[in-house]
Amino acid sequence: MTEADSAEIEADDVEIVGNIEAALQGYVTDNMEGAVDQAAFLAGVDIPVAIVGASGTGKMYVAKLIHKESGGDPGDLLALDCKELRGRTRAADRIQHALLHSEGKTLVFKSPQLLPAQVQLRLAKQLATRVQIDAKPARYLPQARYIGLFCDPLETLVSRGELNEALASAFGGYPIHIPPMRMRKQAVLRWAEKILAQEVQHRAACVKGFTPDAEKAMLGHHWRGNITEIRERVIHALSTGDGEWVRSVDLGLTVAAPERSCHAYGETGYLASATQQTAIDSYHPTLEEDFSWALGELVIRLLQDDPLPVGHWLVDDILLASEQRYSGDVRLIARFLRESTRNTRRWLARAHERNREREEDVRWLDCRRLLREWVRESGVLPYPLLQRVQEILMSVLLSLQNEHGIARCAVLLGVSKPTFNKKISEYKLTIETNKSGDQ
Repeated sequence: MTEADSAEIEADDVEIVGNIEAALQGYVTDNMEGAVDQAAFLAGVDIPVAIVGASGTGKMYVAKLIHKESGGDPGDLLALDCKELRGRTRAADRIQHALLHSEGKTLVFKSPQLLPAQVQLRLAKQLATRVQIDAKPARYLPQARYIGLFCDPLETLVSRGELNEALASAFGGYPIHIPPMRMRKQAVLRWAEKILAQEVQHRAACVKGFTPDAEKAMLGHHWRGNITEIRERVIHALSTGDGEWVRSVDLGLTVAAPERSCHAYGETGYLASATQQTAIDSYHPTLEEDFSWALGELVIRLLQDDPLPVGHWLVDDILLASEQRYSGDVRLIARFLRESTRNTRRWLARAHERNREREEDVRWLDCRRLLREWVRESGVLPYPLLQRVQEILMSVLLSLQNEHGIARCAVLLGVSKPTFNKKISEYKLTIETNKSGDQ
């Protein structure tokens, strides 16, 4: 590997996580059901650590806490985003470079289960032995601390064939499990108040706090998006509200909000079938399944209310989430979405033009959050994301068109009735083709 390659690796893949003191300040009042205490203990133990939790639960916060408690300097926490490492050879080179330049640092591997299988095995051997692989003569790796961030339990990832068993063993000596916000209800208001204070200071806004009905609504909400969802709802409230106090309606919540259920809309076929599977307590939906469920609920609500051009909005928010993921690099955005650079640049301009309209509609919050999470957490996708999301929308609309009519469904897709009928034919042909290929 050349010096130019090494420079590219450092610039492209390893993020220096700075301002740790500011990041930790104010959050330690949430013990995360013992995760914070466990992190403080493991900071004094020289072993790789797995931090396990759903997106938005605070995994990176716990990694920062381990780094700080172990005496690490603020600029010595490095994050390596494994979902961006494409190709076995290139991924192996970049991992090796990070390991060899980690002296005295904390190296955080984000989603290491997304690495190619042979790269996972290579990494596992080095973490287990602390010996540089293929080095002659053999020599130890630099003294460093290693942390892996995982969205699912290690045993679940291994059983699904996503995580190499050796890598799971290397990280899994004393895994830290961070529970979702629904299990930390006592901390919801503390997080909300902290985030509100940060955003008010940033915007120089004149907002005093939350009304009692807003606090009650937050305590009753499920918070499937965890801390990320709290932040997004607070930001939405400040962007659209105009009073000194944040109300539940500003957050897009209702007091004593019920759990998601198809019964809220009647036994509609699409949601009823989805609920049969998710009724199992041990079942954990994927991001795609969670998004499909939220989209189905939204479509039913819009068909009974004012329709919105959901088809266009889905594309817009995927584009903007991809833009954020790749810091505006159109070439990387196009590659991730499997689209041409020309189309990507043109579509991005339109997405920015329509952004304010989407941001102001509180009904869109859940779908927007899940789309951002899907884009942010995905590795190399085996399908074009824009096409998959449109297929999900078509499946929802097809299940509802007889009850609500083609005209309203066409408005939701953002097309005319003739075009909607054409889209139906194309979708059914795609389904049949996929079935034939599976047989």
